[in-house]
Amino acid sequence: EKNLATNDIFFDVGANIGVFSIFAAIKKNAKVFAFEPEYSNLHLLKENILKNKLESNIIPFSFAIGNECRVTQLHIADFTPGSAVSSISKDYIEKTNEGYNVLWKEGVMELTLDKIIKDLNIRPKILKIDTDGNEKNVLLGSKDLISSNELKFIIIEKTKNKDDFLFCTNFLNESGYKEIEKSNSGNSFWEK
Repeated sequence: EKNLATNDIFFDVGANIGVFSIFAAIKKNAKVFAFEPEYSNLHLLKENILKNKLESNIIPFSFAIGNECRVTQLHIADFTPGSAVSSISKDYIEKTNEGYNVLWKEGVMELTLDKIIKDLNIRPKILKIDTDGNEKNVLLGSKDLISSNELKFIIIEKTKNKDDFLFCTNFLNESGYKEIEKSNSGNSFWEK
C-alpha cells in the first residue's frame, strides 16, 4: 500500500481471483493489468471485477507470463476455482513446479512482459509475481521492464525450488533492487 501511489500502473502476474488487483484498484485507483491463465480463476477474477465495479480500473488478460512467446500447456494440480499450484510447460510433466501431481493439462498462450509492455506501450510502477514456481521465467522474460526507470517495486512469491529462488534473488540484486522485507516464507519485497 505504501509503495503504490494513486493512479499508478500495477501489473498482477498470477492474479488468481484478484486479491492484489482489487486492493490496488480500490485503495489507490490503480490501473491494473491482471494476468491469469487458468480459466476458472479468470472467471472468478472477472466476477470480482464486476461485483466491485472496477471495469475501468482492472483489465484481465487470459494468458500466462513467462520467458517465451508461444503456445504451451498449463498443468493443473487442483480443479477448485481459486486454487493455485499450476505449472507452465510444453513438455509432459507429472508434477508441478511446486511438487503437486498434475491432474489436467490445457493449452495456453505464454507471453513475456517485455512483449506486453512493447505492444501496449505501458510500464508499471509495481509488479507482483505469484506464479507457483515460474517466477524465474517471468523475470527472464522481463529484462527490459526490470531495468526500466519506471518500475520501482516488485513483490515476488518465494518459490520452493532453492536454485530458482537464488536465481531470482541474484537477478533482482544485479538489476539494482534491494530486498526491503525479509521473511522465510510467502512473498519478498524489492525496491529500486
